[in-house]
Amino acid sequence: IPRCGAPPCPVGAGVVLMLVGRVVTGVACGATTVVVPMYLGEISPPQLRGTLGTCFQLCCTVAMLFAQVLGLPSLMGNAALWPAYVLLVLAPAGLQLLLREHLVESPRWLAGRSHEDAFLAQQVRGLALTLTRSTLALTLARPSPNPNEDALQP
Repeated sequence: IPRCGAPPCPVGAGVVLMLVGRVVTGVACGATTVVVPMYLGEISPPQLRGTLGTCFQLCCTVAMLFAQVLGLPSLMGNAALWPAYVLLVLAPAGLQLLLREHLVESPRWLAGRSHEDAFLAQQVRGLALTLTRSTLALTLARPSPNPNEDALQP
């Protein structure tokens, strides 16, 4: 074992636990930045897909800035307030758990399960869906066209 002139420093259980927590949090945050925009893109109408995906990234960036500012020593980054600072993540997590019943299933996931679920999924996205049970064929038909869209066509 190479030595730098200092005695070896034992790593306490608290440090290991903190490192494991950082790894789990990092993996969860990485997965969230992939899954949430994909989910938003699937459930949103076509004209809002880019906007919702951008809003998610903007919210993530503002939240990171907010967390960095709260971590300043003059705010919550001191010995007396750091436990409350660490526990702040429980508020959005609890809110997500309470509101998860109101999430809409992804149309791709529903379409893979049954035709009736695909019908509901397409209704969420604003498309009319015609089911033909005898041939098990799905035919998508757009709702009545917007008169303003026709005026914009060359």
